[in-house]
Amino acid sequence: MKLPFGFLSIFSFITLLFPIFANSQPLKSNSIIYLFSNKTKAELDSTINVSKLSIAESYSLIDTIYQVDKRYRDSLNRYNSGTTKFRYFISMIAINDAVNQKILLKVLRKYGWPCKKLQIADKASLIAWHSNLYTFQEFFSYINKCKDSINAGLYSQFEDRAKAFEKLRN
Repeated sequence: MKLPFGFLSIFSFITLLFPIFANSQPLKSNSIIYLFSNKTKAELDSTINVSKLSIAESYSLIDTIYQVDKRYRDSLNRYNSGTTKFRYFISMIAINDAVNQKILLKVLRKYGWPCKKLQIADKASLIAWHSNLYTFQEFFSYINKCKDSINAGLYSQFEDRAKAFEKLRN
């Protein structure tokens, strides 16, 4: 049986993270996660009203979302897996990804995929890439509308992932 491409990447990611969380020690009162567990929140506000933003302001917002996305992933790379700080950044990535994707979808629903702004489109692609099975399908529907104006290799990766996710859903 041939496994879909997306399944392997998802399986690899889960396999990588499972030992980190399975072998985790109980939280100590002086650990970073314990200290921030009730204080962690997303950097951006998912209730932002994008209907009042101009297209230039929405592109600036996509850039800001990208910076938030990148900040925690870059921070994660500085720590060994299993450390308290590593687990903290994993949780911050999860918290911020959900909010970032919600905001990006609001912008896309208003203006569509930024087909003519390649730098912004690349940043939106990275944000969309981190989405879950169901959200990814919506992102792909926007990308698919301007497939002729984006990098063919990037489009191919998105298309492969969308097909793999579709197989998982069925």
